Amino acid sequence: MRSLVEQGVRSGGDSRRELWRAFLEIVEAVRPRAVLMENVPDMALGDGFQALRELIERLGEIGYEADARIVDTWRHGVPQNRQRLIVVALRDGVVFEWPEELSQATVRDAIYDLPRLNVSPDAELGAPTLEYGAQSPRSPLMAEDGSELLSEFAARARESCTGEAASVVHDHSTRPVRADDFEAFKLMDGRTLYSELPEDLRRYRADIFNDKYNRLSWDELSRTITAHLAKDGYWYIHPEQHRTLTVREAARLQTFPDDFRFAGHRSHQFQQIGNAVPPGLAQQIGSAILQSLRGHHDAPNRGRARRSLLNRRNGFRESILHWVNTDSNARCAVESLSDGAGQKQRWADLLAGRESGLVSSAPALRVAARVAGDQNGRQPRGVAVRMELAKLVGLGDKARVLNAAAHTLGVSVCKLHDPLCQSCPVSAVCSGRSSAGPTAPAISKG
Repeated sequence: MRSLVEQGVRSGGDSRRELWRAFLEIVEAVRPRAVLMENVPDMALGDGFQALRELIERLGEIGYEADARIVDTWRHGVPQNRQRLIVVALRDGVVFEWPEELSQATVRDAIYDLPRLNVSPDAELGAPTLEYGAQSPRSPLMAEDGSELLSEFAARARESCTGEAASVVHDHSTRPVRADDFEAFKLMDGRTLYSELPEDLRRYRADIFNDKYNRLSWDELSRTITAHLAKDGYWYIHPEQHRTLTVREAARLQTFPDDFRFAGHRSHQFQQIGNAVPPGLAQQIGSAILQSLRGHHDAPNRGRARRSLLNRRNGFRESILHWVNTDSNARCAVESLSDGAGQKQRWADLLAGRESGLVSSAPALRVAARVAGDQNGRQPRGVAVRMELAKLVGLGDKARVLNAAAHTLGVSVCKLHDPLCQSCPVSAVCSGRSSAGPTAPAISKG
């Protein structure tokens, strides 16, 4: 969405960005035991994490333990580069335990077993129903004894296909290939750029559409499956055959089981697949919610991770504000950020209320990373830790001071090397604190 706004294709004031407010109103009225929201990462990243901060704060005010992550779906068995914002909130003090990561699946794992199609220019490709398995034009991977050997991914996709359904595959069809595209596809592998194709085979400007055509690679992840597939499939050229993906192949890459059917014409089917949350990811998150609600986890091994997220955030805020208010050196260091000199201008704008976003300095992010459980705090600018900082400081006038105080703490106490954990004012709520270490000297300004 961000790129479309920058290109002028979509308005920056898209009202759909505010739909989470209506969602929250329903939560406030119904008060379910569990709340799950999925959205594009831009919802969290825009406007200094403002929407995410407000959502989590309001959920906390009505009694929910809320947490959010931008999830790489490939870490959960989805064979594509796809990120989604996941927000989970549980009632009655129950803390959500994020699911463990799964082994990475590839394009080969997902679609290699599906029947080969007879591809020629301008011909219909595939059919609503085709023979599968030993009767298909292409057999899957073979074991030494000559029997079929499915990947674990493909076996999962087929496990609900029983009886007569076990010998067929549905929706394995795609749009015809133009003659010029067929010739272009023949020249491509997974590394070929559109701009590298011969000029007579390029129908689009190469300076604008450098990646207009993209051939998938068997042993890598797919690009994000999107609803744009309904218009064309040039981002999803089959790894081996000179055609774009079929409906079933796209569904496999989104982790739909093979017995799931899609409504409407082929373009409608592609749109349904591209707009969907990958069912495999949804199953993992949903199962983790049920497990958290039922209390099926190993309490002794959870340690401090079991501490209420809400209590940890509140404890962090109370402790660090008390530190700033009672330690004159800390207070002076925070106040010095408001003078606006040099690189402090953004801090000055934040503390004066002219800036409502989040100042993601390396010291502040290091504090957030360690409070969240990263002992080293060595990935200070990643999106995940910026989200942790946003969740810690919250909203409002206090959030500005908390942001500046976290920066000051990172400069003077929570240092990259040899952090002074024994003297840290937030050590009681820090998941990454060291059990031993030197005490803090006087705090320097900056």
